[in-house]
Amino acid sequence: VQQSDLFLDTMSLEVVRLKTQLQEAIATKVPEAVALFQDSLCLPNVLVLSIPPVHSEQLHYALKKQGVHAENPALLLELLRSLGVEEKKASSAIGFSLSRYTTQEEIEEAAEKIIRAVDSLRILAEDIV
Repeated sequence: VQQSDLFLDTMSLEVVRLKTQLQEAIATKVPEAVALFQDSLCLPNVLVLSIPPVHSEQLHYALKKQGVHAENPALLLELLRSLGVEEKKASSAIGFSLSRYTTQEEIEEAAEKIIRAVDSLRILAEDIV
């Protein structure tokens, strides 16, 4: 086994650990958040959550204002529809990509910001309905 292979394995495990931590932190405070593709092979650094009734574009905008980068909601919606994800889940989906440079502190900060944004948007959604 080469040193570079061990580094890649270690790096991948750390990214998966951070992704899982982000998912669990959000799920603790936002129980309606559902991770998509849990039961299928997926990239270890990508987390896609569906958080109804929050619309993905609203959440993306709110997070962008707070400095949290998320995947382009229009492209993600198109991809999810092509994969046959039901419309309600697809239109409330938000995606995050982690890298080997992602830190524990960034995950904790992102989780807090995501939870606050979802809480605010959830209140708005309730007022509209």
